[in-house]
Amino acid sequence: MCGIAGIWQRDGRPVSPQMISAMTDVQAHRGPDDRGTYISGDLALGHRRLAIIDLTETGHQPMSNRDGTLWITYNGEVYNYVELRAELEAGGARFRSTSDTEVLITAYEQWGESCVERFNGIFAFVIWDSRRQTLFCARDRFGVKPFHFAETGPSFLFASEPKGVLASGIVPREPDWRVVYRYLALNLLNVDNNTFFSSIRKLPPAHTLTVHRNGRSVLRRYWDIPTVRSGEQRSDAEWIEEYEATLKDSVRLQMRSDVPVGVCLSGGLDSTSITRIATEFSSIPTKTFTAFLPHPLYDEREPVNAFTKLTNGKTEPHFISPELDTWVHELPKVVYHHDEPHAGYIASTQWEVMRLVHERGVKVVLDGQGSDETLGGYNFFVESAAADLVRSGRVPEAFRILSMLEDRRGTGFAAGARRLIKVAGRAFLSRDHLFEIEGRWNAAGLPLSQEWSSQFRRFDITTIEGTGSRLDDDQRTAMFVTMLPYLLTFEDRASMAFSIESRVPFLDHRLVETALRLPRHLRVDGTTTKVALRRIMKGKLPDEIVNARLKRVFGTPYEHWFSEKLSDFARDILTSHTFLERPFVEKRKVPRLVASFPAAARSRRQAFNIWNLVNLELWFRVCVEQNAGVVPN
Repeated sequence: MCGIAGIWQRDGRPVSPQMISAMTDVQAHRGPDDRGTYISGDLALGHRRLAIIDLTETGHQPMSNRDGTLWITYNGEVYNYVELRAELEAGGARFRSTSDTEVLITAYEQWGESCVERFNGIFAFVIWDSRRQTLFCARDRFGVKPFHFAETGPSFLFASEPKGVLASGIVPREPDWRVVYRYLALNLLNVDNNTFFSSIRKLPPAHTLTVHRNGRSVLRRYWDIPTVRSGEQRSDAEWIEEYEATLKDSVRLQMRSDVPVGVCLSGGLDSTSITRIATEFSSIPTKTFTAFLPHPLYDEREPVNAFTKLTNGKTEPHFISPELDTWVHELPKVVYHHDEPHAGYIASTQWEVMRLVHERGVKVVLDGQGSDETLGGYNFFVESAAADLVRSGRVPEAFRILSMLEDRRGTGFAAGARRLIKVAGRAFLSRDHLFEIEGRWNAAGLPLSQEWSSQFRRFDITTIEGTGSRLDDDQRTAMFVTMLPYLLTFEDRASMAFSIESRVPFLDHRLVETALRLPRHLRVDGTTTKVALRRIMKGKLPDEIVNARLKRVFGTPYEHWFSEKLSDFARDILTSHTFLERPFVEKRKVPRLVASFPAAARSRRQAFNIWNLVNLELWFRVCVEQNAGVVPN
């Protein structure tokens, strides 16, 4: 992985070397191994390199083709570069390096803008085509790698992170208040192409953007969500065989690296499945990295140790237990690296895992992101499947499933009845309507100015509807709107803060296409989620992992976020003069919020509300006003 940056002043004004250096070097954490710039009059490209494939100088970027008519700055990995290189060589291409970067630029030279359709990987790149006088920008299918850009008059700027764009000094640090309100009311981030900065946008996943000198820009989608194909006459065994073969090939491709590859390992099904397969493609023990907390829902050591024992020396486990009180000092750094507030309490475990990976000298890790969204792994997908039953008139069956789900949570009949009412709403109301209901309910618990918030009553979130199944709709919405974009953003920022490349085998597009075609009972069956993966891993992983039915909550317990030290920190933030003077704050409501701290230690909603506000205030101080006095590591 790397950090990229660039500016094109399309009116012909030359780019200052100091400007592109500032945009590039503010992202030094993304690429500590090398730096480079290419400047040609009114165009400049910058690059910070994290060397993963071809560790020699021949992998230096920005990189040109042989005649210097094309230049590329590139963040990511194209995993199938070996196969693409062979295809290009068969057509007469010759290569100077063993890097995937040269394969990428040669693919563009050979196949033009359609080259992205051949790439299997995670990427964000820009190619300057001097012959056409265009910048060709592209982002991977799921947006694993970030791409931010801004247009200010004739200037087009881009960078991996917003801070790279802002370092130019010509883009204002002005908040997008609609995004702020959506974050506060819905606990949602990254649901569209807007950012917390009003002038900075994101290139959508699975899109390319061609920027012309005359100011015209052409946005094109090159891949879309697979349509549900009904009536495929295949047995469960055939479906599972296809999914397993594709999953193994995804891991095989993503093990390609000129440096060792480790795995972020929790005690859950997803990461242990990835680790189990990864050991088949490694000749040395695979290093695994696990965070734990002394809490029954968050202590992953027992299942990880059971799995480690089963691998018989093929894995080398490493553990870390976060000291949450230290987050008084850590939170501003996290916000700095994200360029945005982080929804709710920080997922400190993942941040600390990446710190551990860095300390152990590993530069590449595999992670299990994407399985829950593509295979229906979240508990709320059980509700989605129950909503489909309600739609079809099978209400007693839906109630039975929901009651079973509540029994696993330690509740019971009454809770199942309440959940049935909720599911009935999901069965017949649009997602937009549900967002409106949820947003108003959440906002009522916040100290928000009515005058301010009344400007932003509509959320304008594009959800995915119309497949005929609430489960299918909700899975796709989770993948492309509500869940996965947020999780992938944190994955990228947390890993790159420690100069680590994180790869996600469950998001190989071939595997996702297969997963979304699986019959629904191989995704969610009653209260059992990720059915296909459980069947594949039966006998290959400890039974306690394969048979676990209540998904562990990733993150940290709410009560840990209200220790004396962290409570004092949050109280100081929320009663500070700067917070109380923000335009969205209703001062008279703040004392009641602070008084709710003891209850928030037991309430997910209230814990999110408090820490959303704390992180938002830190964002204003660190990223907008730059006055937090923090020197990020």
